[in-house]
Amino acid sequence: MSDFGDLKSALSGRLIEPQDSEYERARRVWNGIIDRRPAAIARCATVGDVIACIETAWAGRLTVAIRGGGHNIAGNAVCDGGLVIDLSPMKQIVVDPPATGVYVNYLGGEGDRRVRDAYGPNLARLSEIKRRYDPENFFRMNQNIQPAAPENLTEARVPLLRADS
Repeated sequence: MSDFGDLKSALSGRLIEPQDSEYERARRVWNGIIDRRPAAIARCATVGDVIACIETAWAGRLTVAIRGGGHNIAGNAVCDGGLVIDLSPMKQIVVDPPATGVYVNYLGGEGDRRVRDAYGPNLARLSEIKRRYDPENFFRMNQNIQPAAPENLTEARVPLLRADS
């Protein structure tokens, strides 16, 4: 078992270990048949928390499970003996009017218009990337960006890489 002292002090979120009272509830997933016991569950509050978890897992050669909502029927959101990186506390939208931008983490069922508004002029470029690398729209959860139809977006009009990105 790993020592998670450094990770615990680095997190702005909460690290839950087997001796903690909320461990039993935190390790459960939607599919009640799944009964896995991770060494720790990191309830991440920031991107920095996620980075700290990845670095800890890498250094300790730990198995990692990423938990969004815990509804995958196969129970992939939890692992035995490893580190669960729980992203569920990070569901948020931050609107920054002075920067004329929106931070998108989870839009729920707010629809295509909200996705278009959130990504703005970058949506065409992201759609082209999606068309090229995920034409079947396999990765379609959360803020789904539809694959662009080839006749609507050309590489000349929508470069995949820009000098300012």
